[in-house]
Amino acid sequence: MPQIPACSAAVSALALAFLQNNAKIPAAAQRTFDKALPPPYRLTRERYDSNVNVIKEAMGQGAVAQGSVRTTDEAVMLVKAKL
Repeated sequence: MPQIPACSAAVSALALAFLQNNAKIPAAAQRTFDKALPPPYRLTRERYDSNVNVIKEAMGQGAVAQGSVRTTDEAVMLVKAKL
């Protein structure tokens, strides 16, 4: 998927900012991360409420991408596990 390098770069920059700022993420680093992360990978309210897993859909999984994102999206499940 061509957007994976963009995701890697965004996460790397955020991790570097976290390490350079004594385990805190500055607001500027968070804004940069939010702008750099490709839209299908953003965990937004619309994505959370959607019935289509946009990442699986982007990978061409078609019908497999259908269903509740709350139970099929790994990012959503990780966030729920952390709460």
